[in-house]
Amino acid sequence: MGNQALAKKGVIEAISTTQIGVGKDADVYVGVTPSGEKVAVKFNRIGGENGLKKGRLPQSRLPRQAPHQLALRFEADCKKEHEALVLLSPIARVPRPIAWNRHVVVMEFVEGTELAELRDTDLSREEAERILDRVLEEYLKIVHFGIVHSDMSEFNIVLTKDGGDILIIDWAQYITTAHPESYELLKRDIIVLLNAFRRRWRVKKEFEKVWPEFESAGR
Repeated sequence: MGNQALAKKGVIEAISTTQIGVGKDADVYVGVTPSGEKVAVKFNRIGGENGLKKGRLPQSRLPRQAPHQLALRFEADCKKEHEALVLLSPIARVPRPIAWNRHVVVMEFVEGTELAELRDTDLSREEAERILDRVLEEYLKIVHFGIVHSDMSEFNIVLTKDGGDILIIDWAQYITTAHPESYELLKRDIIVLLNAFRRRWRVKKEFEKVWPEFESAGR
């Protein structure tokens, strides 16, 4: 298991039963390092039902070698997410990476709440507009750097409790702006964000006014 290897390497001393996040393909728990630092420990679900949804074959059509192939895929996803955090944490609001092994990624623990978990009444329109501006500001820096998230949504934005800033999380699907699909995926990311804030908090930002900066940055 990846967590056992990380424990042997002195990265993690203990993992709490406290679950702090549930994604399409992963569960996130609180961990503690030997120095007493609280960290977030993300476990990708190898072969779980949710792991089959995004572009993978239905369970009934999986080839005999599929469990091993899925394990390799999830390990690759973890490596890729850790790689993205290493690249982006010096320049943008993403979690600071600590380590990865097999299907486990360890990163800094930041207390906060995913936007998707907030009730529509938890934010005023003015507060939501400020948060959207911060997300777009950070994402524009990331695109200028040469990376597209490609799965941006309210589920992948955390509102932190220390001053109400944001983190952009879940980078396993990132691609570079050199990728032939980056233009369409970036456009989709921006549309999804704007639609979510319009639907939930009545923040009206027109795509036509937001997109040109991102289009230019992604070239």
